[in-house]
Amino acid sequence: PPRPNGLKTILDSQPNLDVLVCVHTGFEGAADFKHFFNGRLINKTVKVKFWRIPGSEIPESHKEYVYWLYDLWFQVDQWVDQNIS
Repeated sequence: PPRPNGLKTILDSQPNLDVLVCVHTGFEGAADFKHFFNGRLINKTVKVKFWRIPGSEIPESHKEYVYWLYDLWFQVDQWVDQNIS
């Protein structure tokens, strides 16, 4: 689950800062960096999606922000479930 306070601290210190979300699948067989070089990922399909959330769309109140962040986390989970190799 997300940890709201760290991101909220950053966003509070940088008003209207946009959030960039990166979601990916295909690295499930890679437990650490060496797996990128030992062939474990050969013939694997890697899918990546980025999306930007304008800072103006991020709620300012802490309660609304936490709901927003958990909804974002849910969207990430949905994308992964739909795109897992």
